[in-house]
Amino acid sequence: MAPTGDVNKSRYSLNSLRVLLTTEVFSRYDDGIIQGAFLRAALPTELDYSAHETYSASMAYIILRVVQGYGFERGDAAMEFITSLAIGKIRLHKEVDEKLRASIKLALENKVGDIGLLLGEEAAPF
Repeated sequence: MAPTGDVNKSRYSLNSLRVLLTTEVFSRYDDGIIQGAFLRAALPTELDYSAHETYSASMAYIILRVVQGYGFERGDAAMEFITSLAIGKIRLHKEVDEKLRASIKLALENKVGDIGLLLGEEAAPF
């Protein structure tokens, strides 16, 4: 069948679709190496949950669970998640993001020096 005049419209629609990586991926594949691979391979738009408070809360829960496991097998991807937050690759709803960053600081304050610096919230001391 030959293409019709609607082909250009359908291409435009496909290009403007927004795809989010479901947070379930990080629950199902809870190995730190696999989680890190997903974070590195995903496009920033696929990790932009900022418009969805529910998805943001779900992602924040997963990130905090991983961060609380830092130093153990469960927390292998903690720094991958923190780095993704710091560089803006993972974007969360504003209020959820603020609460998560505060919780990360509390969870890691005695384990990781300069956690505020790692989260991009403090200026470098030089």
